[in-house]
Amino acid sequence: MSGRRLSLLSDHSLVVEYDATVARFVEPWMPRHAGATPSGANARAVIRISSRENAHTDDTSRLGADVTMRLGAATAMFTAPDVVRLAARWGAHGEIHLGTLRADIVVPAGVSGGLEPDQIADTYSLLTLASALLINRLSAALVHAGAAVSPAGCAWVIAGDTHAGKTTTCITLVAAGWRFLADDQVVLRRDASGALTVEGWPRIAHVDPGWSSGTTTGARADVDLESQWPESWQPSAPLGGFILPSVRADAPTSARIAKASDALTAAIRQSPWLMADRVGASDVLALLSAAVTHPAITLSLGNDSYGKASVLERVISSAIDGA
Repeated sequence: MSGRRLSLLSDHSLVVEYDATVARFVEPWMPRHAGATPSGANARAVIRISSRENAHTDDTSRLGADVTMRLGAATAMFTAPDVVRLAARWGAHGEIHLGTLRADIVVPAGVSGGLEPDQIADTYSLLTLASALLINRLSAALVHAGAAVSPAGCAWVIAGDTHAGKTTTCITLVAAGWRFLADDQVVLRRDASGALTVEGWPRIAHVDPGWSSGTTTGARADVDLESQWPESWQPSAPLGGFILPSVRADAPTSARIAKASDALTAAIRQSPWLMADRVGASDVLALLSAAVTHPAITLSLGNDSYGKASVLERVISSAIDGA
């Protein structure tokens, strides 16, 4: 395939290939750190995205209740231990061959005008599923989490459900002088020496526009962390531990040491694709189990720290010191 070939991991072991005909489908999902793959780099896993006239699939109806997992409106079904079929609502579909670490996703050609929200969301979900399952087979884990880097240089993975306060926690720590890897997706893996490390997949963050003034509007606005805090992003950092946030608006912000089992539950919950792949699950579970031997803290976010970087940083730093 001619066109772009971008690396998603620091060792270039996972790449995405696409051309100009599908760029507008792919680029809303593409992490901002993705860069051109050097000539001769060893890409072990590849995701290819292409377009096809009148692309359609009956997978959506055929999968039905037999789907292995859903992400948004996108579906995935293992048809063999190493083969996964993907489908979306509007014709986008694909297939992943985990044995050879290859994924092919097809989007309909000839879509004119701006993309509909469901087209963007479904493509986002298909690409997330494909990358997550391939990363699992690389003995790593794509985790729905943020990560901020403490002054000591360690990455604290901020893991929680949607609206748990991941992005708010990440942005507030950055405002307090921490660095960041990403606010919503990170990859947990071992580096060449075997040490646990965290790589960020940064994108535009979405946060309440009232955050900076400490007010809540209930809306969501785009925030470019790299533009607002230049030089604050870094690609990776050694794992320091886990922060498990939740919002308790009427209570004072507090943090306490969490059990390893709580951190493992959060890590698995935010890596649901690992449970879909029985072949790759054992390696990923071993990775996550090793990760949660690092310290973990439970963070209760109150209004007293909302938009107040010094307050949140003081509470978290005190808990980390205690851990």
